[in-house]
Amino acid sequence: MNKTLTICRLLLYMALISVSCQRHQDVSLSAKADTIAWADSLISETLATNDDDRVIALVDSLENAGAISPLKANFRRGYAYERKGMRYYTELYWKKVLEEKKPSHEDLESYIHAASFLANRQNSKSDYEGAIRTASKALEKIDSTKNPKPLFKAMLLQTVGTCLIELKQSSEADHTFDEAFAQFMLAVEGDSTDHCMRNAIIGLSNISKNYLQKKQLKKAAFWVNRADSLLTIFKNLPDSKKDKIDKMQALILHNRIGIAKSHGNLEEAERLFTAYQATDYAKTTDGRMKSISYLMKAKRYEEAVKNYALLDGWIDKKNGTLSLETIRKHYTGKFKANDKAGHRDSALVVARTVFAALDSAITDFQNSEMEELTAIYEIQQKEAEISEQQKQNEMLRQRSRFTTAGIAMVLGIAAMLVFLVINNRWSHRLEIKNRQLQRERNVVVAQNKQLAVERDHAKAASKAKTAFLQSMTHEIRTPLNSINGFTQVLTTKDFELSDEERLDFSQRIQDNTRLLTNILDDLILISEMESGNELQAPEECVVASIVLQAADAVRQFVAPGVTFDSNWSVSDDCTVITYPQMILQVLSKLLDNAVKFTTEGNITLSLDKEGEKLHFSVVDTGPGIPADKREYVFERFSKLDNFAQGTGLGLTVARMVAERLNGTLTLDTEYNGGSKFDFIIPVNQNA
Repeated sequence: MNKTLTICRLLLYMALISVSCQRHQDVSLSAKADTIAWADSLISETLATNDDDRVIALVDSLENAGAISPLKANFRRGYAYERKGMRYYTELYWKKVLEEKKPSHEDLESYIHAASFLANRQNSKSDYEGAIRTASKALEKIDSTKNPKPLFKAMLLQTVGTCLIELKQSSEADHTFDEAFAQFMLAVEGDSTDHCMRNAIIGLSNISKNYLQKKQLKKAAFWVNRADSLLTIFKNLPDSKKDKIDKMQALILHNRIGIAKSHGNLEEAERLFTAYQATDYAKTTDGRMKSISYLMKAKRYEEAVKNYALLDGWIDKKNGTLSLETIRKHYTGKFKANDKAGHRDSALVVARTVFAALDSAITDFQNSEMEELTAIYEIQQKEAEISEQQKQNEMLRQRSRFTTAGIAMVLGIAAMLVFLVINNRWSHRLEIKNRQLQRERNVVVAQNKQLAVERDHAKAASKAKTAFLQSMTHEIRTPLNSINGFTQVLTTKDFELSDEERLDFSQRIQDNTRLLTNILDDLILISEMESGNELQAPEECVVASIVLQAADAVRQFVAPGVTFDSNWSVSDDCTVITYPQMILQVLSKLLDNAVKFTTEGNITLSLDKEGEKLHFSVVDTGPGIPADKREYVFERFSKLDNFAQGTGLGLTVARMVAERLNGTLTLDTEYNGGSKFDFIIPVNQNA
């Protein structure tokens, strides 16, 4: 009887312990949710201060204390570095987020945001396959959840479709965009708020813009019509704001302008541009900057110059720095607009701005190389410290749990039994912990190897950037100094100059302005070739006239005593369907080289028709090119004579254009009398 009573008491006591543990677990889950909400709120408040270093320090502390997960911490760090403009670290931390194979429910949104931001970053860097892989990972995670958010899915699908277009997988892109549209519609049906609707309209407008850039005009029109239909619904929403409607309308009109211009319907394009200018958005700085592309294409250079006057303030508002991308996208256009409008002084000021920015960028890149390498090891150290602190915290929690469990069991069960059970569990956990530590060591070793590879890549990239900037700085400084010097002489009253001297100085200013324009034109042309945008429709032209234009453009620069000749074997009225301006660009680069290096003998430009091919050749009697350098000269910034004037981009640009025309540009290895370049393209180009 006493034995039975003792057993019953023991079972009752153990049941009470179980209930107590369950209650403790429920309280712990509630406390965890409160902690996550508190941590997110604290990070949001700190972000609002725009002190990103403080945000990073806060995230480190919260992760160290276990208030936020490593995944969310890495996402927040990446976002803070993004705002600081430190793209290398941004990508590093967002990639760490995506290493998590099974993100928790609380971390899923951070995972999707990191994947979306990283995919867009990879897309902007032309890493289209990488962007597709990143977005696909996030799409898999979304599909595996019970309540997937269609707006997130739509935006990721849009990114995938954009990349597929760039990879020339048109049918797959069409299908992906249709999927994105279906998800946008689901999002709008489930949440017809201002925020959701605007994201959907912008998404559809961007799809239209993607097709427009590739000259797929029917598809571009189809998608802009879809965006317009959604805008009509948006206008009728009770919470829609007038300024938001106006901006969406302006974006849609901007796409329609591009479509009409590409169709050659100039009157319709002008009508749409007038409607665009009537919007409130078009009067904002962003709206005026967006209108520049049309003004430049319409050759309305004076109006473009007025809008470009806002560029400096617009850049300051965006990020305050003149990056190479900013110079390429905006300042080369500003230089061209002022040059075409006849504002030579303003064009010179822009060129000086570009020069100063490039000069500054050299120092920045040289300093950032060491900073990047240092930061890699600091990140490793930081992660090791956090990992060590978390292990210590876990050991304290384990000790606390073991102590509580030991006391409870001692009160209910024999001390020896408790000792044996705890000892067995402790040994098992230690074994598991040892295995886990070994795995972590292996991961750290692998990461160290990967970081070493990335460090080497960073060094190589930094050296290439520095070489580029140094070359650009030297080449831009030379004509700028000449223009400055001769301009000061001409404008100083104390200098007495003869008419002949004034004419000579004016000619030198024009020559150096032409050289400066050619440098910037090369940079713009490389950018256009690398963008992969579809070409405009080819046109019918007399092929012999292309040879004449190319010859006439350089004839005045041929050295005295050098004979210049041009000839063709086709009939004078032979016509082809091609891109005459692009052919002229190639011939111009080849003839410029020939003129520059040929001081005696002759230069010959010839054209032959060989079956369905046009064969242009430029032959000179200059110093020639060594056999081991005959491919090197086509590489960027390659110069056989480092003291010779030029950027080393001419032949690079020429070959890029030739390949864009489905042709080839090669150096004849059998010709020994100087240099002979062969430029061969199809007789007729496809539209």
